Amino acid sequence: LAAVAAAIAFRGEHSPWRRAGVLTLWFDNLEYIRLNRLYASRAGERMRSFGKLTPRASHRPRTFVLVIGESASREYMSAFTPQPGEVDNTPWLSALAAGAEAPAVLFTDAYSCHFQTVPTLTSALTASNQKVPVKFHRAPSVVDAAHALGMKVWWYSNQSHIGANDTPVSLMAESADDCAWTRLALNRIPYDEALLDFLPRVTPDTDNLLVLHLKGSHFNYESRYPAEMALYPPAPGKEGYEAHYRNSLAYTDRVLAQVYDYCRANLNLAAMIYCSDHADIPTSRRSPVFNGVARLKIPLFVAL
Repeated sequence: LAAVAAAIAFRGEHSPWRRAGVLTLWFDNLEYIRLNRLYASRAGERMRSFGKLTPRASHRPRTFVLVIGESASREYMSAFTPQPGEVDNTPWLSALAAGAEAPAVLFTDAYSCHFQTVPTLTSALTASNQKVPVKFHRAPSVVDAAHALGMKVWWYSNQSHIGANDTPVSLMAESADDCAWTRLALNRIPYDEALLDFLPRVTPDTDNLLVLHLKGSHFNYESRYPAEMALYPPAPGKEGYEAHYRNSLAYTDRVLAQVYDYCRANLNLAAMIYCSDHADIPTSRRSPVFNGVARLKIPLFVAL
């Protein structure tokens, strides 16, 4: 009986012993260290896959910005899906797309390749995807590509850093020349404008790739925006989810505008791309399994 009880308690990765909080953290850290060493050891192999690249002719420094949103659906953003009679919750993006000052393209039929953050970004930002399933540590990333072109890479995130599920994204971030995460306290996650504090670290006299990873519209939606961004008055309880969600997207629009303006004024902005990792359905109960194509309908725009 004791042997059976011990086997139930300790055998296998799903045993109560392995799933205990402190032990789970311990094993996650061991796995993170293992993958970190493997990813770092394969850096030369990934770089060699690019071959010899020809330097560009112009030496004027340029900065390319990639902003990764979180859980944003284009179906709830006015610039992509206008709702007659409703407040425009993406005024900056709407004006940018309609203006003639700088070309901006909104892709109104973009879809994410997964409905969860890590699988999406692992496929979208590396050479490993559904059609070419290269092992992650062997797959060149956008960071590797930028380095192969002689660019400096800056990666700043308002997402969590360490953990078994965050490992691929964190490893990509840590291969940048400079990376940092906002300070995350229990039950108090900084608004995405906290990322603006990192922008002065980017040097204007080099070619740059700047990656910003937002907290965006991650549930709980009401925690993602300050009070002054409540454009849509929310009803109490679950009935207010959609209003909170739209408000969080309005706040993201404001953050994007600030990033764009700073980079144009200070960092020789050449292009800015914004896309979400995946979408969400605020009127539907959150699910750990795929529950509809609406969770893939992401916003994507490119401003040159």
